[in-house]
Parts: sequence; structure tokens; C-alpha cells
Amino acid sequence: MDRGFTLIEILIAVLIFGGLMTTLFTSFQSFIFSSTAVNQGLIQDERIRTLLGHLERDLGTLYITRPPRYKKPESISDPDPFSFQGTQESIDGTLVSRLGFASLSHLSLGKKEIPGVARIVYYARSNDDNKIDLCRADTLRPYDAPKERSCDPVLVRNISGFDLTYVDGEGDEHSDWDSESDTVKYTVPVSVKFKITLNTDDAPRIVETQIALPVSREAMD
Repeated sequence: MDRGFTLIEILIAVLIFGGLMTTLFTSFQSFIFSSTAVNQGLIQDERIRTLLGHLERDLGTLYITRPPRYKKPESISDPDPFSFQGTQESIDGTLVSRLGFASLSHLSLGKKEIPGVARIVYYARSNDDNKIDLCRADTLRPYDAPKERSCDPVLVRNISGFDLTYVDGEGDEHSDWDSESDTVKYTVPVSVKFKITLNTDDAPRIVETQIALPVSREAMD
């Protein structure tokens, strides 16, 4: 004679079903989190590639003046508009690098490309979330006193470090560089080392590279 399920059998079946659903939900949730992390990583990698592409292109067409057109600065002379300037500044208590130089790699926001020597500045600024963004300013002449604009493109968001090191002809490294200074004998670096620290959910991620400069100027006493 057929008989139905007992209450205990039904409870056991419900428990087994509940356990299976919990396992499936946990696995699905882990998959979603993993997919999100992978997507965020891919986006971040693409931004880093874009940043490095800008750096290589800008420095690859670095523009400087040489003697006899270039003369050492004097107290009454105008500053060199094509100087190479590497400094450090504090953004919300974090010391970050700032780099300004002249380059032929002007990026026009319009459809028509406008040739000329642009003043390129890589700098960090605080965003609305009290974090740091790395930006790029691009200004064609005249640029006697270039200023950052709120519309300057943000290359990488939410960084925790942007450190530049300048390598001279002797292989010595400097945290600052001023091509208008006797300290470096009015030269430009041989290469620039870049170190960018990115904020991630797990741990800070560090990206490093070194770019050789294509032009040079002989030391002047």
C-alpha cells in the first residue's frame, strides 16, 4: 500500500534543499564579486596603459633650446619658456611630484589638429572624495604662466603616490630638476623614472617605468 512522506522526511528534504541553495547562492555571489574585481582591474590596467602612452609620447617629442639660442638665465632675462621643471608639492598631506616641460605632442580636443610647441604639465590634485587624481595640462603658446584648469583631463583617479626621479648623465638620481639652475648646469635629465601607487581594495598597487629622453643639452658652467 502506497504511503506519503512523513514529516521527518519532509524536514530532511527541506534542509537538504536549503543547504544546496545556500551553497549555490554563495558560489554565485563569489562569482559576481570576482567578476567585478576583474572588471575593475581591467579598467585600471587600461588607464595605466593610457597614462604610460601619454608619458612616452610627450617625452618622446620633448622640446628644448640649445646654445647659442639658449643662454644662461640672468637676473634681468626672461625665463626659458621651454624649461624642464620637476618639483614636489603636498596634496592633502601627501608629497607628490609635478613635472612641466615643452613638447610637440599637443593634443587637440577638436577635430582639427593644431601644430605647435605645447607646455605639458603632469600634476596631482584633490578630488571631491578627498582623494588624489593625476591630471595632464596641455597649453599651446603663449604659456608664460600656465594654470591648471578644472577641465584638464584626469589620467588616473584615486592614486596614493606619484613619484618621479630624474637621472643625470653620471647616473645620479634627483628628486627635483630645474633646467634653469646651475645645480644641474642648465641641462635636462638623461631619463625619468616614474612610480605610481594605485589604491585598490586589497593592497596598494605600484607601477614603475623609466623613460629615456631623446634630446640633451651640454652642461654649461
